Amino acid sequence: MFFAERKIFLGGLALLAVASGALCRAETPAADPVGEPGNVAVPAANPGENVVLASSALRSGLTGLALEFTDDVLAEDESAVGGGLRDAALRIRASALIERGRFAEAEKALDAVGESSSVKALYRAWAKIGESEIREAGAALAGVVEADLTPSDAAWFELAAAVVAKDAGDDAAAERRFDAALKRAVGAEQRAQFEYVRAWANATFVPELSAAELEALRARADAATDPQERVRLARLYAFSVALDANRDPEKRGAARAVLARAADEKIPPNTRAELDFLDGVLQDSPKSESARRAFMRALCRRPDIALQEAAIAGLWRNVREIMKGDGVPAGEKKAESEFASGERKNEEAASAAAAEIDAFFDGKEIPGVPERLRPDPAVADLELFARIRIAGLVGGRENEIEKWANEILEKHPNSRFVPDVLRVLADEAMARREYRRAVPYLERLKDAAGTEDEKAEIGIVLADCRFLAGDYRIASSAYAKVAESAGSVARRYAGTVFSQRVLCELNAGDFAGAEELIDAARGNAALPFDREWVFRAECFLIAKLRGSGKLAAAEKRCAEFLAQLGVPETYRLRVLWWRALLGLELEAPKTTVAAADEIGRMLDALPPDARLPRERNALRSGAALLKARGLLADGDFAAARAQLELLRAEFAEGTAVPASYLDEGRAYAERGQLADALRCFEKMIEICAAEPKFARYGIIAYFEAAQQEAAFGRFREAIARLEELIAKYPDSPLVFYARKRQADCFRSLNDFESALVVYESLIAKYPDHPDLRRTEIARADCLFALASAPQTDAGTRASSLRKAIAAYERLFSLPGDAYENGPGAAHELRAEAGYKWGEATAKSAESENLSPEARKRVRAEARKILWRVKNELFDRAARGNVDPSTRWGVSSGYWLARALFAVGDLCEADGDYDEARKAYKEVVNWGARWGIPGADYARAREEAIRDK
Repeated sequence: MFFAERKIFLGGLALLAVASGALCRAETPAADPVGEPGNVAVPAANPGENVVLASSALRSGLTGLALEFTDDVLAEDESAVGGGLRDAALRIRASALIERGRFAEAEKALDAVGESSSVKALYRAWAKIGESEIREAGAALAGVVEADLTPSDAAWFELAAAVVAKDAGDDAAAERRFDAALKRAVGAEQRAQFEYVRAWANATFVPELSAAELEALRARADAATDPQERVRLARLYAFSVALDANRDPEKRGAARAVLARAADEKIPPNTRAELDFLDGVLQDSPKSESARRAFMRALCRRPDIALQEAAIAGLWRNVREIMKGDGVPAGEKKAESEFASGERKNEEAASAAAAEIDAFFDGKEIPGVPERLRPDPAVADLELFARIRIAGLVGGRENEIEKWANEILEKHPNSRFVPDVLRVLADEAMARREYRRAVPYLERLKDAAGTEDEKAEIGIVLADCRFLAGDYRIASSAYAKVAESAGSVARRYAGTVFSQRVLCELNAGDFAGAEELIDAARGNAALPFDREWVFRAECFLIAKLRGSGKLAAAEKRCAEFLAQLGVPETYRLRVLWWRALLGLELEAPKTTVAAADEIGRMLDALPPDARLPRERNALRSGAALLKARGLLADGDFAAARAQLELLRAEFAEGTAVPASYLDEGRAYAERGQLADALRCFEKMIEICAAEPKFARYGIIAYFEAAQQEAAFGRFREAIARLEELIAKYPDSPLVFYARKRQADCFRSLNDFESALVVYESLIAKYPDHPDLRRTEIARADCLFALASAPQTDAGTRASSLRKAIAAYERLFSLPGDAYENGPGAAHELRAEAGYKWGEATAKSAESENLSPEARKRVRAEARKILWRVKNELFDRAARGNVDPSTRWGVSSGYWLARALFAVGDLCEADGDYDEARKAYKEVVNWGARWGIPGADYARAREEAIRDK
């Protein structure tokens, strides 16, 4: 057979098939965004993200890195990785292994792919081609349904079919297939790869030669006296050596020597360029400097366009191979530092090679290349695009890529590379996360697309960009257009498109629109995609409803979901889990207990190999914990304690154990059994100290234990507990709150100086913390307390009061967006600061240095400040016939009432009882209309001064 024993050539074809990343691109599903059950540790690595990273690494030629990412995905428990993600990782792994020449391993990866698909069959065909098992490749191609392939994959299918036909000796069929592959190629880069393969296939139509025959051919080439015959024999010998399976250095060197002697003849530039090209192919390594220089020499001859494209492909591969480095042998792994060091060296060497190629295209002298490259307007666009492709390999050259791409669009608007340039510009914009900037390029590509499938494929990317830019309404319309289009792409991605449409509606806040899409799909008996996409979309909806606080609506959807037949266990378990959590959130603890019991029964009934959303024991222990929480919320403390004891006995090593002590301790604290609560938290500390994986619970245990010490009035012991937490977990986010709680304990001990030191250190160390403003109010409170403390000297009291007034005034005057915890928190903190600003100002009227008139003026100023709280924060919010309480924080109304009572107190102190009555009346009115507290007390105060 023609290709028998030609593994180097066939392996090269297989490498070309994955070199552009076309095959690995197909059907990489998005990560499942549905949250996993609470109280179960979520893995640090996101499988969906690792699949995306693996695909990106493969497209960039970093096959070793792609394999590392797929290792991470496949190492996960099958229950933690959806079938779609796992199959995508296996397909990417197969591509990477094909590219590395590890064809047998690639086949094993394909064997593990769960689904039977045309894409899988196409991969297998290329793996068989790489092993020179051409008949088997033909059999694999028989399992491909062309209608199921994307345009790019369909082109690779035609090329594989051409190789099979060539091997069978059917030259006419092979040529037809080659023509079809070139016609269907998506973009200039894929066409260049196909031209390269076709050139190889046609040039290597040589007979099978034994070692003796090969040596005889070399001798004939050396002995030939006719220049044309010498060149012909030299080319034939060089091709034979290039295709030989052994390809030992001695033979390659001999072939290069024969080529060099043939090149001495007076031969046409195109033939000489062909010999230079062969010289590059015959070098010991495709990443060598000598290979690069040989391809440059070929280009300097300015041969025909096809040969120039082949030489440019050689330059591109040279840089790409340098970037890849030597790789890692199968079964081995480099140390991370060694891998990073090698990767940096590869990047530096590849950048140097790319810089040399840039200099070559700029017409500069290159060592080992006898002449400079002459400008040729006919191939100016080809050279610009070559520079774009090569720069894209090394990275960090986005500005140059953009410059060259725009030069093609401006100076060569009719170039065949325009679609590829638009793709490059779109890719660059997306790589920088400038998704709106990518849109016009994609729209031009879509308008120029020739087939419905090409339009749909680009339309999906266009819709994705709209989605990632946050333009959810536009994205939804774009996905809908894809769904309405005919062709294989729309059918193939129908489930993904449906899912994205649902996410668009949810992210736009249109829950009704999402429900309409889901309910229509649920009732459609002839869905164009797997029903699992509908189950997934329903999970999106439930999660979003719950996350948005629409708890009753989420519970209703849970009930409807669980009533369906044929729901896979993994989705049923998730929704049951959410229903258990919703039971606690909706104060329906019996629902929680029932859902937790159902989870337990399901897990008992499922076979050992069932795919689950998390590891089985983690689900069982988590469900047991949820049941205990439901019993506690239902007031059945004895049953809850018994459930917790069972949990600890059955799952002694699980994370639910420390969580169980946390729940029990908090339950004791709520019942006022502080000693029992402290005992639980101390047990937590003991358990967590012995097991590093429980560290996050250990932090909470220390904090809760300190809280109980403080509740006992043992503030120094609480401070010591918190210090232990800080020493043991110095990098925890709770350190901020531990320090703040220490300061609060110092205040409870009337040690205001120590508290002030801690508050000020927190403000200095955490200037961007979300609770910074709350800490600043606490500092101001501490200063106010110092100003009122009888043991403080007069100078310190006056200074502290001035600082407190200034701090309260500043916090009241800050705009709402200066507060990190949202508008409600900003409102209540500003209301608190405003009230305390007025109170501190009123306090300053007590100074012995003030005259009676001056004291009255200060009290009048305090009244104005307190009235500003009502006017600026509450009156303005109440305008427009909108309930202002929707814009308040939890305690905003409380601080308004305090401010109005303070106004009344000040008026009474000055004998202005009429104004005092009006202030108390305001409390009553605001209580009646908006529900602020204190209305009854205000009426009593008003009654007390009625006759004054």
